[in-house]
Order: sequence, then C-alpha cells, then structure tokens
Amino acid sequence: MRARLRALRARLARFAALPRAQQRALVEVAGTAAWIEVAVRTVPLDRLAPALGIRLRPTNDGPEGDALDPLSERERLRLEASRRFFGVFHARGPCLRRSLVEGFLLRRRRPVLRIGVRREGDSVAAHAWIDAGQSDSGVAAPGDYRTLRSAAER
Repeated sequence: MRARLRALRARLARFAALPRAQQRALVEVAGTAAWIEVAVRTVPLDRLAPALGIRLRPTNDGPEGDALDPLSERERLRLEASRRFFGVFHARGPCLRRSLVEGFLLRRRRPVLRIGVRREGDSVAAHAWIDAGQSDSGVAAPGDYRTLRSAAER
C-alpha cells in the first residue's frame, strides 16, 4: 500500500511540475478518455465515430480539407498529452480508445479512423489509428497493417 501511495505522489509531483498549458491538455485528454471509454462500451463504432467527428472508412483514401495544415500549438499539446496519458494509464491495447480520443481532439481536420489487421505467426492482430494527414497521430505505422477491406479482398 505504501509503495502505491509513493507512486501516486510521484505522479502528482510530475503533473504539478508541468507547465499550466500541458496540465490543461492532460486534464482535457483524461476527461475525454473517460467518456469515450463509456461510449466504446455502449455505442456501436459505426455510430460512435461520426458522433465524435471522425470518419470511419475501411479504404485507403486519405483525409480531406485542412488536414495537411501544420498542427496548431493547442493540437500539438493535446496529442502530446494523449501520448503521455495512454502511456501511463493504458499499457495494453489502447489503440482504439487512443485513436478515438485523438480523432475527437483533431475533429476540425476531419480525421479518418482506420482499422487494420496483420498476421502474427498463426494469429491475426488488429489495430486502429487516426489518419489526419501531417497530423497523423502516430498510433500506428499504416504500412504495417492492411485495412480490413483490403485484407478481405485478398
């Protein structure tokens, strides 16, 4: 119990040492992740993604509009906060949740949620990532996975 308290105190001290803008971004990401967690468990993905401002497309066509504009400072802080948050609180299998959070945070860029698969020996691994042009969230290297549609065509 004492070890957990020490770890919690250390995390809180690291949070307190961050600049205010990074603290705000982390709180925003944590709040967004909390309600998206509930939504992922209660709403079908084909309804959830559009409600978040994320296009769900199985094809490899790219993003549209201002997706290729450089990231704003606020968007950059939000993506950094997302990486930090999911690195600490979701050690295994966070790709769908992280993609939905980052897609929601980048919704003005009209991001596309990609879901792909790849073979890993005798099994198949699935992965999700956001495609938003230069603002690609980095959740996955899209070349490593084939979108579900392209895999089904083979």
